[in-house]
Amino acid sequence: MMSSPEGIDLNELKIIIESSSDVKNVHHVHVWKLNDNDTHFEAHIEVDDMAVSKTLEIQKQIEQNLHDKYEINHTTLQFECNKCDNKSII
Repeated sequence: MMSSPEGIDLNELKIIIESSSDVKNVHHVHVWKLNDNDTHFEAHIEVDDMAVSKTLEIQKQIEQNLHDKYEINHTTLQFECNKCDNKSII
């Protein structure tokens, strides 16, 4: 039953996530619908060098925004600082 969810614009999703003042870039994005009730999202989130504990607030904000706008209920976010050379959305 896994499929690409309808109605999710990746460019709009990127804008929403990057609207957080601490997020520099979102890339390596994957979104899929596991079943009728579960939509999953994973991405690399580039931030300035900071304590891991500070990323918790950023994570909560991203998760709330994704849930409110797209009903995404499972996220895996990889926070990084200048790690990936390829910063494309996919």
